[in-house]
Amino acid sequence: KSNITNEAFGYFFINGYLSTGRNITFDLMVTDGGQGKANAKVIFIITDVNNPPVCNLDAINVVLDILTQPIKTIATISCSDKDTNATLGSISYSIPDQYAGYFSVGADGTISMYTSVMELEPGLHNFIVTA
Repeated sequence: KSNITNEAFGYFFINGYLSTGRNITFDLMVTDGGQGKANAKVIFIITDVNNPPVCNLDAINVVLDILTQPIKTIATISCSDKDTNATLGSISYSIPDQYAGYFSVGADGTISMYTSVMELEPGLHNFIVTA
């Protein structure tokens, strides 16, 4: 439970935590040093912040043998999101289009190969898995 107080400067101070997905509404009575009074409705709309996903690894280094077969899981990345909103807190993974014919990344973060290593150009291939 939260307490909301106003120090007569137009600022509200919230003591405690607020749950997302709800509104807090109350009538505010304003008085001056004399007999003047006024009422105003105050509405706080509590929304989720869109925190970025956090992944367990910053980089994955995979060395593939020339005989590595297609559809083999070659790496796994695990990411999580602290957002409580179902849309903002859901995670999906993607890889750059130029690697889509060679690699895939599953909904669980497993990175697999679609083709044999021999079909790739020799050398170092860097790509970013986006969560």
